Amino acid sequence: MGIIKKKSFWLMLGLVLLLLSACGKDPREDMIQSLAKVSNMKQGAGTFEMKIKDLKLGDTSQNSSVAMVTSQIKNARISGDYIKNNKAAEVNIKLQAAGLEIPFTLVGNGKDTYISTDFVQPVVKIASSFGQNVPVNEAQLEKIKGKYLSLQEVNKLSQTETKNNQIDPKTAEAFAKDYQKEVRDYLKKLDKKSFTVDGDVITHTFDKKEMLEVVKLAQKTAESKKEYAEYKKLFSEKDFQKALDTFQKLTLKLSVNKKTDKTDMIYTIVPKDQQSLKSLALEMTVTPSKYKKGAGNA
Repeated sequence: MGIIKKKSFWLMLGLVLLLLSACGKDPREDMIQSLAKVSNMKQGAGTFEMKIKDLKLGDTSQNSSVAMVTSQIKNARISGDYIKNNKAAEVNIKLQAAGLEIPFTLVGNGKDTYISTDFVQPVVKIASSFGQNVPVNEAQLEKIKGKYLSLQEVNKLSQTETKNNQIDPKTAEAFAKDYQKEVRDYLKKLDKKSFTVDGDVITHTFDKKEMLEVVKLAQKTAESKKEYAEYKKLFSEKDFQKALDTFQKLTLKLSVNKKTDKTDMIYTIVPKDQQSLKSLALEMTVTPSKYKKGAGNA
C-alpha cells in the first residue's frame, strides 16, 4: 500500500505525537494539566522509549527471509534520556536493532545543536556486515572519534536545505506553545465519557476523525502568524486526509499518570490494502524524573 513512502504523513504523525505529549476533577482537565506541566517545564530530565508493540505482515510473511527480518524489526527499539535547563539541553539516544546498538548524543545551547560522531563507527560496521563497500578506514574513524558536528553547518552543506525552509528555534518554540493551547482547548470539548480513569492514570483513545481535527488545529496555528508559514507544508490537512483514506483503522491511545506525569502512547495502524502489511502497533513512553543541576554542560 506504499505506507513507507508516505514520508510527509509520517512526519506529520510524529510531530503531532510529540506536540500532544508536550501539551475528583474532570479527567479531561487532569490530562490537560499533566501534558501542559511537562511541555512548559523550563528545566527537567527523564527517559523515553519507542518500540514496535506488534507487527503483522501480509502474504509476504510466508517467506522465511522476510519472517526473519520481521522478527528483527519487532525487537528493534529506540531508548534514551534527556536533561535540559533554560540555557542548554542534552539528549542521549540508543538505537537497538539486529543485535547491534547505535548511540546518538545531541547537545544544544539555544543557538545551535551538536551531534556526537560516536554513531559513525557502528553505522559503518552495520553497512559492512551487509556487504556494503564503505570508503572509510579505521584510521579515519579514530580521527573523528569523540568529536561533535554542528547541525547548522551540516544544514548549510546539504543541498536540500536552504535558507528559505529553515525554521528558527524561537519560532518553533512559539509555534509549539500556540499549537498546544489549541490542542488543550480541543481536549476540553471532547466527550468526558471517552476518558477513562484507572487509579492515577487517565486514558483517551483518539480515532481517525479526532486525529484529523488535531492536524487541522496545527494548520490553523500555522495560518495564524506570518512567521509560521513553513508549518503549512508540514501540516497539510489535504495530505493528511489523503493518507488517512488508506487506513482501515488508525488510533492513538494516550495515557497520562497525573502524579508522575509519565506518558504512554500507542499508535495502532490497520491499512485497507493488507497485501504487505496487516497491522502495526507502535508504543512510546516518556518518563520524567527529578531535574539535576548542571544540565547541558557538555
